[in-house]
Parts: sequence; C-alpha cells; structure tokens
Amino acid sequence: MIEVDSDNIDDLASILEEAIKELNSVPEGHLYARLMSYFDLGNFLNLLGYLQQHNKIKISNNLITYTGKDSKCF
Repeated sequence: MIEVDSDNIDDLASILEEAIKELNSVPEGHLYARLMSYFDLGNFLNLLGYLQQHNKIKISNNLITYTGKDSKCF
C-alpha cells in the first residue's frame, strides 16, 4: 500500500488528478475500486480532499467531476 504523507501528496494528487481529468467524471466508488490495491480508503479520501481544496475536482452525490479551475501546479 502507498502511504500518503506531506512528502508525496503533491505527486500522488497530480497523478490522481490526471486520471480524473481523462475520465472527466467518475463515481467515487468505481475509482476507489480500481485503486484499492494501492491505497487504503483513508489515503484515497485524503487525496480527494486535497484535490477539492485546490479546486481540481468537485464531488456531488459520490460523483467526482474534474473542474481544473485552478491552473496552478501543486
């Protein structure tokens, strides 16, 4: 399992952002099902929260949608 911490959160969030960007929108459970062998649920949710804080995604009714509102890199 990959642990998310302050040293790697920018890189991991960028990778997850690109995956969501490619899909445009994806159900949260479907994305986690694909990534659960890499991240536990807590780390997955931390990454989603990080992307939300940086206005990269929005989550509504468990649907993750890429917004990319903030053009700044991490």
